[in-house]
Amino acid sequence: MKNFKNSFSSISLMIFCLLVMPITHAKPPPSAAECDDNLGVSVAVMDFGTYVGGTSGSIIMDVNGAMVHSGLVPVGGTTGTPAIITLTPVGKNCDKRFVTFTMPSSISIANLSGSPATTITITNLTNNLLTNPFKIKDLTGGQIRMGGTLTATSGDAQSGYSGNYTVTVVY
Repeated sequence: MKNFKNSFSSISLMIFCLLVMPITHAKPPPSAAECDDNLGVSVAVMDFGTYVGGTSGSIIMDVNGAMVHSGLVPVGGTTGTPAIITLTPVGKNCDKRFVTFTMPSSISIANLSGSPATTITITNLTNNLLTNPFKIKDLTGGQIRMGGTLTATSGDAQSGYSGNYTVTVVY
């Protein structure tokens, strides 16, 4: 009986200690006023590389730059670079605020020489976000990465191509 009573007293003491410990709450993310002017943004452009002209086909590039070629033949050691948007919050704990990201479903790019005038569309745009909205702290390196599918025809101009597109980050 004595052992049972001592065990009971120990349990009672432990529960009492847990009840008198102070309760702390996680600090909420900073307010918009604390963070809105403190977000650094840098962008690396999407690049599908250089390919043999006069052929038709497509290139699918994933968000890490890995490419699958169908018909288009890369020149030399051509590698892909996905679009990379790096978000750098400056304020303390600002990486814990929710962020919303939007991007287009396709991008049109035009040849730089203008002769013949050719436009190619990059479709099936994807990104590496697991959720949207998201917290910057949940991104690897604070990066949003984008890939897509470029489709070319044999009649497309053999020159460099360039285009603009808009992505939106609401912070």
